[in-house]
Amino acid sequence: MQWILQSDCFQEKGFRRLLDTLERLDLPHSVHDIIPFTMDLRPEIEPPAEGEARIVMGALKMARIAQERGWWPGSFLNANFDYQVEMAHWPGRMLNADARFSSFADVPSLPKAWRGMMFIRPVHDTKAFNGRAMSWKQYQEWRHEVVDEGKRDGYILDGDTPVMTAQATNIYQEYRIWVVDGRVVTGSLYKLDRRSHQLAQVDDDVLRFAQGTVDQWGPADCFVLDVARTSNGLSVIEAGNLNSAGFYEANMGLLVDALETYALRGKPR
Repeated sequence: MQWILQSDCFQEKGFRRLLDTLERLDLPHSVHDIIPFTMDLRPEIEPPAEGEARIVMGALKMARIAQERGWWPGSFLNANFDYQVEMAHWPGRMLNADARFSSFADVPSLPKAWRGMMFIRPVHDTKAFNGRAMSWKQYQEWRHEVVDEGKRDGYILDGDTPVMTAQATNIYQEYRIWVVDGRVVTGSLYKLDRRSHQLAQVDDDVLRFAQGTVDQWGPADCFVLDVARTSNGLSVIEAGNLNSAGFYEANMGLLVDALETYALRGKPR
C-alpha cells in the first residue's frame, strides 16, 4: 500500500515515528504539501495503478483529496462522524448524555444545574474549533466576536456552525484508541487532569471498554475513539477520522501492520 503523507501537518514526534516505521518496513510512501486554496498536491502524484491501495495521513483536506480522487482505502471520513449519530448508536456510553444541539449563534442559556459552566464542541468532525469548557460570559464574548464582528476562530467557524453543549465534567484521563477493521490495535494516554501528558501504556479496563464500544457499532471500518475516565467511570468523548488524528504515543508498528493487513483484503466489490 502507498502511504501519502502531508508535510508539516502533525507537529509531533508520532509523525516521525510513522515515517521511521514505513522506512524500516520498506513500505512505499511519499510526503506532499497541499497547494493553498486548491485540491492539488506538491509534488503531484500519478494516478494509482489498477488495484493499488493508497492511504493518506494529514489534515481533513487531505482526507477529502483522497475521496475526490477515489483512492482506496484512502480516507475513512464519512457522515457518521457526527456527535448526534454517535449518541444514537452508543446510548449510555457517551460522556455528554445531557447534550443539547444548536447553531453556534443560538446556544440556549444554561440550566441552573450546570452552575454557569458548559462544555462546547462542534457537532461534526470538521476541526472548526477544539472542544472546551467555558462560562456563559465567556461564550457571549466569543459569540460577539464571531457573529457580530465577523472574527472567525480559524476559517470554518461562523454563527451557523452546528455545536453541542453539555454540562462541564471533571475528566481525570483522556485516551486515544486506534481501531482498525473493528479491532482495537493501539492507543495512548494524551491528557491527565486536563493537562497534556502522553504515555504509550493504556489501562486494560480502557481497552476493554473501547473494544466493547466498537463491538456495538463503528462509524467506519477504521477510526479513532477518544475515551475519558471521570468520577462516573469510563465514557466515549467522541470518534474521529483516523486519517486526521494526532498520534500521541500510539504504537506505529501495530497501527501500520493493522492497516496494511486491512488493505490486503482488497476493495469491497
